Amino acid sequence: MKCLYISTLKLPDQDEFKEEVISDYMYRDTRFFCTKLKKIERNQIRFDFILKTYKFTKLLAHITHEEIPIFLEWRDRFFPNMETIVNIYCTNDISESLYLLGTDMNLDITGYFFKSIEPVFALITPMTSVPSINNY
Repeated sequence: MKCLYISTLKLPDQDEFKEEVISDYMYRDTRFFCTKLKKIERNQIRFDFILKTYKFTKLLAHITHEEIPIFLEWRDRFFPNMETIVNIYCTNDISESLYLLGTDMNLDITGYFFKSIEPVFALITPMTSVPSINNY
């Protein structure tokens, strides 16, 4: 799994993200690549090229209800149809947030509603780094 985390919030023990720059974050021996969510401007060919060179397999977004349209525009521009996990940490209406995400029609998007991103990290990373018996 090569996952890109996208948000306007910084992660714990991490410096503020920069726009159009890829940084990384370690959680339970799993590396997450990170960038800051921002509205798409006309000419982002350089950033588009950078994103494509990483060959990400999954998107992980940590956003508010109000950021859903910006995120969907960003996803549609750079990674349409990629498996996506979205954690909405601030919403007044869960059903409306799911509707805006299009989770009823787009099965590539999974929605969560945790106040922080750590529970989502825990769900998608291995519990331990101990090799299983199948590795021998």
